[in-house]
Amino acid sequence: MENNNEELTALTNSLNYYNLEGYKIHEYFQQDKRIKIKLYFLTDEKGKSLTGHWRYIELNHFIHGLGTAKKIFCNSINEYDKLKEDNAVLLNALRRIDAISFQKNEWKDFKEINNICVHTLQQIKNK
Repeated sequence: MENNNEELTALTNSLNYYNLEGYKIHEYFQQDKRIKIKLYFLTDEKGKSLTGHWRYIELNHFIHGLGTAKKIFCNSINEYDKLKEDNAVLLNALRRIDAISFQKNEWKDFKEINNICVHTLQQIKNK
């Protein structure tokens, strides 16, 4: 019985480690009392089972995979948001460059464009 508590606690700790909120580990109580293998299953916040009745090691691997997938997904979203911000800065710079008049082809126009580019690159690097 103590081993069962340790396994259930370890699986719950795995969920907490990966911040998998709303998920819960349950022990599956077998009808056949001759079978001594402890089985567990994972449910979501609505109580829907996400796994079959698995042994500790199988469910532990599943939780680690789920947590790693969540981490990769969150990192991807963060990178996407950063790229979106960088694109907004670049688009703003292009609009400012487009607003400069090139009718006279004066050196000050090119100097102003250079200043815009330098300022834009600094904004991106500072993020």
